[in-house]
Amino acid sequence: MGEDRGWRRLALPCLILLAAAVLRLWSLPSPPSLYWDEQYYVFDAEVYLHGGFGQPVGNPPPVKIDDEGTWIHPPMGKWIIALLGVGPLGLHAFGWRLPSALFGIAGVALLYLLALRLWGSPGWAAFAAVLLAFDGLHIVQSRLAMLDIFLSTFIIAGFLFLVLDRQRLGRAAATRWPRTTRVFGSPWRLWAGVAFGAAVATKWSGFYALALAVLLCAVWSLRRDGPRDRSRAREAATIGLSLAVVPLLVYLLSYGAFFSQHGFAVHDFVTLQIRMLQYQEHHLKVQPENSRPWTWPLLLHPIQYFAETRGTSVSKIVALGNPVLWWGFLLSLPVAAFTALRRPRWQEAVAFGGYAAMFLPWLLVPRSQFIFYMLPAVPFMCLCLAATLRRLPGRWSRGVGMTFAAATIVVGLAYAPVWTGVWIPRTWADGLRLLPRWPL
Repeated sequence: MGEDRGWRRLALPCLILLAAAVLRLWSLPSPPSLYWDEQYYVFDAEVYLHGGFGQPVGNPPPVKIDDEGTWIHPPMGKWIIALLGVGPLGLHAFGWRLPSALFGIAGVALLYLLALRLWGSPGWAAFAAVLLAFDGLHIVQSRLAMLDIFLSTFIIAGFLFLVLDRQRLGRAAATRWPRTTRVFGSPWRLWAGVAFGAAVATKWSGFYALALAVLLCAVWSLRRDGPRDRSRAREAATIGLSLAVVPLLVYLLSYGAFFSQHGFAVHDFVTLQIRMLQYQEHHLKVQPENSRPWTWPLLLHPIQYFAETRGTSVSKIVALGNPVLWWGFLLSLPVAAFTALRRPRWQEAVAFGGYAAMFLPWLLVPRSQFIFYMLPAVPFMCLCLAATLRRLPGRWSRGVGMTFAAATIVVGLAYAPVWTGVWIPRTWADGLRLLPRWPL
């Protein structure tokens, strides 16, 4: 009986990952040409490997990675496209999109593991993973050679390692890696620093997640239930090394090509970073696809990345979240606030803190913005819903959770064609238009 239950627990996440993989890999090379911002990152990936010229953006500084066009973002995500896609597979659609698909699938798997560590429940871990597997914005960005899916997955990994580190607190510091534990607090804390560093080295918005990680780690580690064998000063030093020095080193390593080409050009490197900041502050170009952050949770301004028509059939790719997940999350917030204030738990700090860190700062950023900037907040929406529904009384918890997951799957399958570019009758696309401004 125990073995049967174990098989069922293993089968459920495997089925979820299979569904996530199908939605992210099916007809991945279609359309075969570059679309949306692929024109920038794919060419830079080719520049990193074989030379050439990237699509220039802005007014570049005199010293940067040679011939790179998207100097406004750090290199990590472009290196992933280069080393996992364009390099081994070639300069074609499957090659430049496969890394994003793999990271999207990995994000679903990592979210399952994170939810499992937060609550110890395979059922609620599967619930969170299902929501992410069938979210439209996550699916679309997993099928596109852009940077945001890498950022999102690195952030999920960082918080998973951070939670693993927290659950080590109170135990003896002597582990299989005593030196690592002595210097960095734990191997998990070290890996958290690597993951958050990779996030920042992909896009600067990863710093919001890193800042939250430092805050949570400090609160968890420096309280009375922290390790007894280390002083608070020593514990603070391990946090500084793991979550400040290590991310900085990862960030610098991502610029290996810059230092290889220009030597130890510290002044030029600092100038490049300043110019990147200035670009982000003053990029105020107005486009039809721009939207203000307060519209994102409401799904008021999705973006049509691609559209083609043949008679009465259409093929579209629209950056649009799953309405059940996004609007359901907003409707659950009053219940979440009531339960969290009544009996606060550290798990809610990860879920709701992660959502706040990856969404609220955008309300203060003046530059032109797009709904896909919301992507790193989506996994935390899934965790927030799991945290809220599992605290409902009695059978309500399981019943509402299963109903919500089923609705997410059904609606996700209905919208899947406009997330993946599959040809459908125009009437199907018209029927999906729940708000008048949706470009369906």
